Amino acid sequence: MTLESSNIHGILTALSTIPSWNYELEESKVVSRVQPNSYIYYERIKSHGITTRKRDFVFLRQGIRINERVFLLDRSVEHANFPPMSRVARGTIKQRITALVPHHDNNKLTLMVVQMDIDYGGYSSAADGQHQSTRILKGYTSLNQYLDQRTMHKLPDLLYCFD
Repeated sequence: MTLESSNIHGILTALSTIPSWNYELEESKVVSRVQPNSYIYYERIKSHGITTRKRDFVFLRQGIRINERVFLLDRSVEHANFPPMSRVARGTIKQRITALVPHHDNNKLTLMVVQMDIDYGGYSSAADGQHQSTRILKGYTSLNQYLDQRTMHKLPDLLYCFD
């Protein structure tokens, strides 16, 4: 990616833009702000077939900046206003880390590294879990195309994880 990591981070954490670049998400919103740089989020991902249900997650996202590196740390939490629904399988994000790191050879490039350990809930096999993870990661890959389009337009005012 060719934007500065802070701009990429802004788009990654601006919930109003996430469904624009991650086509696997059906819904994404802030539930509450816990403290500066920490929010409770709700995400619902689309079903990947007629035999699987949609999956949703309620999780705490913390944003950490260390010099030029940006880290988004996600972990599932329970929230009284978002109980599990009967038609959507509640997944558990045991750990999801998204790191934005300047490229070591070219400081105009930013590497995005995603590490995740997710239980997708419901009646799903290991193969279904792998398929879901692949779909989520493919959603991240569409971010580059979205960034290319947005660099030609002014970015809207958005809610960011960092103040």
